[in-house]
This record gives sequence, structure tokens and C-alpha cells, in this order.
Amino acid sequence: MAPALVHFLAGVSLLLLVAAPFAVRYGAVRRQGVTVAATGGLWGLFPDVHHAVPGDEGPFRAFHESAWADLFALHHTLDLSPVEAYGPGEAEFPAVLVFLGVTAAFAIASEWGARREFEPVGPRREMIGGAAGGALVSSALLGGVFHLTGRIDAVAAVVGHETAVAGWAAIGAGGALAAGVFAVCIELVTRDAVTLPVGTAFGTLVALPAWLLTTVLIVPLWRMRMFDAALETSPGDPAVLIAFVLAGGTLGATYVAVAQALAGGGPRRGDRLGRPTE
Repeated sequence: MAPALVHFLAGVSLLLLVAAPFAVRYGAVRRQGVTVAATGGLWGLFPDVHHAVPGDEGPFRAFHESAWADLFALHHTLDLSPVEAYGPGEAEFPAVLVFLGVTAAFAIASEWGARREFEPVGPRREMIGGAAGGALVSSALLGGVFHLTGRIDAVAAVVGHETAVAGWAAIGAGGALAAGVFAVCIELVTRDAVTLPVGTAFGTLVALPAWLLTTVLIVPLWRMRMFDAALETSPGDPAVLIAFVLAGGTLGATYVAVAQALAGGGPRRGDRLGRPTE
């Protein structure tokens, strides 16, 4: 099993990472940063509650050993044997590094949001349409690059298949998720109208940490969880980074272009991607 500190920091890091874009726009999130962190830590530790209740073989222990425990900051995955095989301090050190990075991101987002004024934001058809368009175009670009360079089979292997169709499906699912996250983030952290160059730059910048998280953390954990593979963290092929950057920039540009088209033209100042001005 992973040490309790790893589970605690995993919960804190995941919840703070989700809360960071909201901290830009909402003062309540900024003011409750400590509460968010503490809640995340307890969330990550919850499956270990069986250690604190009588009867170690009860339903709490059964839940701890089931895949459902992954709903609590990947608790079950972090308790698998490849993580358990790490020596003292070897698992805690990367968990602390991730925690420090996410905490810094949350602090920067909070400080930046406190210095700016934002209007309320809600889902709109431009936002949904832009995300859908960005997902389709960026997935087509990323899949095309991987297919032409002979890497589509490696993508399929991540999900336990060997066909190009499986590789394309995995890229499509990842593109849809990335587009949804991008749409939420750009709507939360921008105040004025978003232009095409800004959307492209934002998508390119978001692609860098997305590539790092995917190759260093998400894919290794997935392979360990699904195929009992060794936990090997490496950024891997630099060509994948280039593909991610291209796809991210394309996603951002497509999102803005589609959103503007659905809004009936280019954005106006005070009219963020089609919101009516007062």
C-alpha cells in the first residue's frame, strides 16, 4: 500500500488542481483554499477509514480493496504492488513535488483573480459548439500525426488493443475531454473578448502541462492499473510533445473560431464570445 501521506497529497493535489481555474473568478474559492486542501486530503484518505473502526474485515475493508476506492483520488491504484514496491521516501517525494506545483498554481490563480474583476459565466451554445469543434479538429490532427508516423499502434496499446481503430478511438476520447477542460478553463480565466491569437496561444500553453501529466503520470498509472505493468515515469518521445502542442494550438484556434461563428461574428469588448452587452 502507498503511505497515508501519498493518499493525502494525491487528494489535496487533485482537488486544488480542479479548483484553480475557479479561484480566478470566484472569491469564495480563493478564501476557502485551506478548506479545499483539507477536504481533498480527507477525500484521498477516506478508503483507509477501516483502520480506525473496529472489525478490520468489515465492509470498510472490502471497499478499500475494491476498484471503487479509485473514486477517492485513485486510492486503489496507488495501493497496487508497483507502488508498494517503492522504498521509503521514493513514493512520497514525487507526491510532494506534485503537491508543491499544484499549490503554486492555485496560489497564482488566486492572486491573479483577486486583482481583476470578472462577470459571472455560464454554459452557452457558443461554448459547447466551440468545444465540440475543437475536439473534432484537434483529434483529427493528433490522430493523423500519430497515424502517419506509425505511432497509432502505441496509442492503441495504452488501452489494451492493437488496432488503429482503437488508437483513433482513444485519441478521440482524449480530445473530447481536453476540449471540455479547455472550454471551462478559458471561460473562467478570461475577462474580455477572446481573439483567435489568444485562443491559439492559450491552447498551446495548456498543451505543455497536459503532455507532461499524460506521459509522466496518467499513462503510467493507467498501464499499471489495467495491465499490472511496472510504474515507469518518463516524458517519452519528444515528437509526442510537438504533436500535443500542435493539437493544443489547433484546439484553441478552432474553439474561438466556432464560438465566434455561432455568436454571429467576431467578439466585441465586453461581449465575451457572444454574451450580450449591457
